[in-house]
Amino acid sequence: MSVTPRTIDFGRQHGLSSESQLITVSNTGRAVLTFSAYANEPWIVIDNGTGPLGANEEGSFSVSVNVADMPVGSYKGEVTVSSQQEKRKKSPLQLLWRGPGMI
Repeated sequence: MSVTPRTIDFGRQHGLSSESQLITVSNTGRAVLTFSAYANEPWIVIDNGTGPLGANEEGSFSVSVNVADMPVGSYKGEVTVSSQQEKRKKSPLQLLWRGPGMI
């Protein structure tokens, strides 16, 4: 299993939620692989973050951020993609978000 991209930067946030960014999961094996994606922070929103992939197939899910109750600042979070078939292999992704006026 491979996951791309490895880092997502949402840049400066001007609203309460962001544009979604796609994460691609590739099954590099010969058997069906079922993946699951989960986040370590409640402000990270994952859509369609689970599914089966046939041999040599690719799939994707979207990630966005919801910062409605967060003060302005810089934040880091992580999305992990795992699969039972690959002995719970974890592929962490780094997410960066900076509030309005942050560099």
